[in-house]
Amino acid sequence: MKSKTLAAVCCVCLIAGLAPAATKAFYVTDELGTDQHLVRMKDLTPAPTGLYVQKCISGTAGADDLAAPTNWGWATSGDAYTNYLPPGVQEYQVGTCRMGDDDAGVAFPILKAGQVSGTIGSSDATRMGWLRTFSSTAIPLSAYYGDTLGATAGRALNNAVDVYQWSADPVVSSVNPAYSIPFIAPPPTQTVNATIAGTVAVGAGNNELPGSILLVEYRDQASNTWQTLQATVNPDGTFTGEVPGPFPRQLYLRARVKDANTPRPGLPVSAEYPVVVPVPEPLATGAMLLAPVASMLRRAL
Repeated sequence: MKSKTLAAVCCVCLIAGLAPAATKAFYVTDELGTDQHLVRMKDLTPAPTGLYVQKCISGTAGADDLAAPTNWGWATSGDAYTNYLPPGVQEYQVGTCRMGDDDAGVAFPILKAGQVSGTIGSSDATRMGWLRTFSSTAIPLSAYYGDTLGATAGRALNNAVDVYQWSADPVVSSVNPAYSIPFIAPPPTQTVNATIAGTVAVGAGNNELPGSILLVEYRDQASNTWQTLQATVNPDGTFTGEVPGPFPRQLYLRARVKDANTPRPGLPVSAEYPVVVPVPEPLATGAMLLAPVASMLRRAL
């Protein structure tokens, strides 16, 4: 009997230890007060309802506070570490908050674009919380993200005070390292004359990257070393470039954001596309013409 009682007490203690010490509402609204705001897109219009809002918790002692997204992600529910975040940084209640939601139940008079609330909690009172809005309905589909900045003291998860007095309107304009850059026209799986071409999705919209910050790279399938095919993608997303020999070559091709334009150099990137480059036609024709001569020389020797 004593052992059962002790086990029960241990379970209660364990549950208590895991329970959030502070769960508080984080929100953005302009309904009341002079220090309240709206989340805005790159063009400064209010963020449309339905955009993905990530409820983020820093590492312990505020480590990696406001850390940029990564491209590691696999959680679909619950509380998750390393869900498009660095190790030690957590997404609270994955997938439960969207732009326009009153997820924290702070009783917004109306629900509208640019306005959102989310509850964030942690058993570690030294961690910091913040809301991160993406420019689409899923993190890998979003070209940009924006964080609720400022209110540093209030963001600590050590009391139950609502957090809403941000220093400015959060703007969804930072390049998202987790974005999977799409191709409108991928390169062909086999090309001729060593020329590779395709079209990346680019533009000036709130969920589009401009071609000026993109480059296209290739590598041999047996190598991890990437080389530049085209240093800047054209304004309409097209690109073309010629790869050197020796031929034939089996390559992979990708697009990525230039290091100077992203918070995480090397990211975001596209999928990798396989391309086979046969012997270019002029070289192949020359080889055919020289073959009889080579045969005659061999016989003469």
